[in-house]
Amino acid sequence: MTSQNQTCCKLTSYLGKNSTIKSPKVILRLAHKILTRAKFNKKIALVWTSENSSITWNERADSLAKNVTESDLYIEWIAVEDICSYYSKFSIQKPIENFRNSKYLEILVDLPSILSIVPWLKNRREVIIITRILTRMIINPALLHRFGLHNNPFCSVCNQENTIEHILLICKKYLPHRSSA
Repeated sequence: MTSQNQTCCKLTSYLGKNSTIKSPKVILRLAHKILTRAKFNKKIALVWTSENSSITWNERADSLAKNVTESDLYIEWIAVEDICSYYSKFSIQKPIENFRNSKYLEILVDLPSILSIVPWLKNRREVIIITRILTRMIINPALLHRFGLHNNPFCSVCNQENTIEHILLICKKYLPHRSSA
């Protein structure tokens, strides 16, 4: 396959399964393979072959593809542009959808966008710290205790749960730092 005008032929033995694929992982893998091949080939054909075609690991699928007669068993064509647009949309929407369906959305519903804060921050380290504070994922004794990595979730000075809110707003231990800022 050296010429860009050649056709790439994908052989499959499961016609029924290919036409009813529902798994997003399988669809994305197939889309990725097609995108990869689309750079080198103008046409991509998915051809059904019977299961007992004796294709082994080391045999070349091209030799069998020459023997396959034309039939109406071609799987419906999908334009490369459609695959690209679906793939890019899916890769953006999936994390957003996962976050919307998670338990954390209720906790962080009034979370300001980090993009609205970024212009005032000096460097990437500040962005990371602010993001961790806003998402309540900055490392503190209460968080470590929650995951079994610390034996006491309470502040040694105030005897309250040592959360990020406690450290930033309440704790007497950090009062001099709050008043100097």
